[in-house]
Amino acid sequence: MISVNSSAIRTGGVRSRGFTFIELLVALLILGVGIGSLVTLQSTFIRSTALAAERNAAMDIAQSRLEQLRATEFAAISAGSESVTSTQQTFAVQWQVTDQFYDGQWFAADSEVLPAKFSTTPAPTPHAKSVSVQVSWQARGGATEQIEVPGWSAALQLRDGQRVAREPSVRADPRVVYNPGAAPEVIAIKLEENSAASEYFVKETSKPTPQVSRSGEYLQVSFDAVTYDEATQTQRIEDFMTLNCRCTLQASGQGATPNRMALIDGELQLDTAASEFIEKNVGVSADANQPALCNQCCRDHHDSSAMVADGNLYQQTDNRTASGNHRHYNEVNGSLVEAGVGDQYLEACRMRRVDGYYAPFADWQLQSVVLMSAAYLTQSDSASVYEAYIQQAVRAMVTGEPLPQPPTGRDLNVAPGAYQLIGRGVYLDEMDAAHEQEVLTRLQNGETDWLRIVPFYEVNLTLLSDWESDNAVVASVTNEPIGTIVDPENSFYGTYSRGRLQAEQNGMSVVNMQVLGGNSGVIGSAATNPVDAGRVFTDAVNVTVTAQDENTDLFSVTGEINCLDALGSSCKNNQLRNVNVTISDLNLSCEYQTGGRNQTPFYSCANIPAGWSGLITFAKEGFSFTPAQVSIDNLSGNRQFNILMQE
Repeated sequence: MISVNSSAIRTGGVRSRGFTFIELLVALLILGVGIGSLVTLQSTFIRSTALAAERNAAMDIAQSRLEQLRATEFAAISAGSESVTSTQQTFAVQWQVTDQFYDGQWFAADSEVLPAKFSTTPAPTPHAKSVSVQVSWQARGGATEQIEVPGWSAALQLRDGQRVAREPSVRADPRVVYNPGAAPEVIAIKLEENSAASEYFVKETSKPTPQVSRSGEYLQVSFDAVTYDEATQTQRIEDFMTLNCRCTLQASGQGATPNRMALIDGELQLDTAASEFIEKNVGVSADANQPALCNQCCRDHHDSSAMVADGNLYQQTDNRTASGNHRHYNEVNGSLVEAGVGDQYLEACRMRRVDGYYAPFADWQLQSVVLMSAAYLTQSDSASVYEAYIQQAVRAMVTGEPLPQPPTGRDLNVAPGAYQLIGRGVYLDEMDAAHEQEVLTRLQNGETDWLRIVPFYEVNLTLLSDWESDNAVVASVTNEPIGTIVDPENSFYGTYSRGRLQAEQNGMSVVNMQVLGGNSGVIGSAATNPVDAGRVFTDAVNVTVTAQDENTDLFSVTGEINCLDALGSSCKNNQLRNVNVTISDLNLSCEYQTGGRNQTPFYSCANIPAGWSGLITFAKEGFSFTPAQVSIDNLSGNRQFNILMQE
């Protein structure tokens, strides 16, 4: 305690007691200056930390815009602007595009020394385009901050899906490393009906679930299909993007025919000659805020009489206009109404990366769906049965025979708890007559490699299907709206859940999945045309819930684990792995599961006897959890606790 005594007695220069009032004032002054400095330092530190986070977010936005421009058709790359909200901050984004020409050195189109041969009318196609993306925002304190990221896009002609002949080098070529995807999210299908073979062609979709991006009413879904040759250690990667758009129908113009896979020199390859610009009906983008790829989608996704004769079509349908185009529709009061010239219409397009850019591809054609639990595919015997089913199903699709019955043993008998269900689909692209005949000939000749030349795709459709249970009291199933925004204040974390079974009490329920057969189904949207609306694929499993063990009621504790990284964005797949969920009872256990980038992770502690008390703890190095523990006292029913995980 500090005491003040103005009449302190000094003897021999030694203080007898207390401090003088002046000394106290000096001490308080020094203390005040120190505290003020600390406050200023802390304030500066907070502003610096916030500014660093904002700069990182701005850099991510700029890089994302550059990637979108690189994915845009070269001729369509142009200047623009947009407003983006991230980390609770609004960023103004502008990008400038300058044509570049090469003649011994690079010349910008607006250069005063541009060679005359590049100044002709009409202007020649530039060799490249330089891009400058500027991102600006108002930082804390009111100052305006800005970053600028440059980039280039070149009009390169690359080989895609073609074999390049070359003389072998003396030394061994580099090995291509192929890591098969892990069940249950990714299933590698052998393209060889020969169990004695030691090396195979293998095909799989390489992302655990298709990557989904949503902005307002517009969706983009992407995934890769990888075909790997174990013998030569080479692989082909097909990068697909499917999106929906809003367009306005035009009478006629120049539009591209679709790219397609074809049989070339006895092998399945990309037919680069299939796509060409022809005169036909076209469309234009009707919304400046939709993805840039909608410019191509609206323009090109139309058929013509010449395309019908050639067999290279976007949509397989007999319901065509006089020009050969498939019909286009708009949604009016819940119904699809055909659009005429000048009308807006809904569109959904499938695209594939060709020569480095996304180009239009023939529509998706779903042929079969199968519903199962995630645990089913983690069992080697079950996975082999499913793989054999895919081979048999594709055979039936090619030969025109009825599809085989889906694998048996998929019904569930579970205790109360949470379990992820998976819906998978098989798509088959249209083949021309010669291609189809070659497949049939190989089948008739007993050749085991016929599957290599069939353009089929096996895709995880869990997050794109609609789910329902006929008895939600016994077992419910999630079917959340597709949402990829991050807004913690409204409990949105950039992920959503579909197909997660919540077993509640004794009884039986039938769980059903449903998906549309065309492009609309791949993006999980409502049908954009009657063809998609009329092709609905479903599958179901029986779920039996047993909530008693030797006359003891059994319950569960489950919940979602929502994750945010250090910048406040949704966590990536690698950040979601290796979360430890432990329960304070050696006789019980908890499971943690994440199924892909857009799927909400969850935990499930099942088979907990009534009356149990204890703790459930969450941990991962480098992350905090809110709450870090869930305390249970005398459990008397199923409980759900959602957890927030932050880097």
